[in-house]
Amino acid sequence: MSATILLAPDSFKGSLSARRFCEVAEAAIRETLPDATVVSHPLADGGEGTLEALAGLEGAEWVSVTVSGPLGESVRADYLLLSPRRTAVIEMARASGLLLVPPERKRPLEATTRGTGELLGHALRAGVRRIVLTLGGSATSDAGTGCLSALGFRFLDRHGRPLPPGGGALERLARIEAPGPDLGEIELVGATDVTTPLLGPTGTARLFAPQKGASPAEVEQLERGLERFAEVVKRDLGLDVAETPGAGAAGGLGAGLLLLGARLVPGFELVAELTGFEETFRRHQFDLVITGEGRLDEQSRHGKVPVAVARIASRLGVPVVAVAGQVALDEAGLQALGFHAARSLVDEKTTPEMAMRDPETALARVVARVVKKWRG
Repeated sequence: MSATILLAPDSFKGSLSARRFCEVAEAAIRETLPDATVVSHPLADGGEGTLEALAGLEGAEWVSVTVSGPLGESVRADYLLLSPRRTAVIEMARASGLLLVPPERKRPLEATTRGTGELLGHALRAGVRRIVLTLGGSATSDAGTGCLSALGFRFLDRHGRPLPPGGGALERLARIEAPGPDLGEIELVGATDVTTPLLGPTGTARLFAPQKGASPAEVEQLERGLERFAEVVKRDLGLDVAETPGAGAAGGLGAGLLLLGARLVPGFELVAELTGFEETFRRHQFDLVITGEGRLDEQSRHGKVPVAVARIASRLGVPVVAVAGQVALDEAGLQALGFHAARSLVDEKTTPEMAMRDPETALARVVARVVKKWRG
């Protein structure tokens, strides 16, 4: 009896897109089980790789725009229009992402989200009715002030002068003028892969600014600036953004979007909705689900694709195997999250360096082993 297998991975950040994972895994399955029916459904969690996961939708159209990069230089950034041109999906990392900044040029106090605001403005002028902004992979910690400035907001010091770009200047914020765009009936959604708040020990500065190049002293400067931003927003606009889950996403861009009336939602849920993931389950009787991401660890519990897929599949009684670049959960931890098993690309024959250099070969080998063991 032939098997029906679902491939539903996230991307392996920096090495393998979710779509390419599906292509490589499908080829490995067909070589091992020629009669198998393989259904590919690439996914994302609102971070890097979200646009690639959505680009295969019928009628999806790429739009390319020149905008300001995180350090003010011009960059070319793409976003997606989804049929019938009513929804725009923007990945903030394409305009304001850490991958756009060479390691030796990281400037965590100055990096700006202005280019993300320019992409938003372009989508608004295109006449869409819904804008989805994915929040992840940022080089910034400016609470979205660069984005909002591009849309007409003004962030002023006590002398009435505009603050320079970046989160480093926010501790001097005295007043916000908010003649931003009238979104009317346009729905604005921020899709995030984290529930990080804006402030505190688990807030955006202390948790993420070090990987953006911030020293301990700069982390505290950014924290003070974000605290000041929250205070002035509450005083001038009547919004409490400090404790909102997800407000700390993308260096506080989640908080900035709240000033535009945005709704913050888990990225996986949004991508699953746009791609019809649950409908895929309704159309097929799956015997096995293979999911994956770059690293499966404790962080995976918080809105990451493999755990979300495992919960859905487990509810339907379908075994789920995760394939990851590295697996940092024990067997009990995996079972508690709904996984039948998990396999790493790194093993006795494959070092982490080899897996990064040639993830496709490693993935094909591991998937073939998974399918052989599952079939017994």
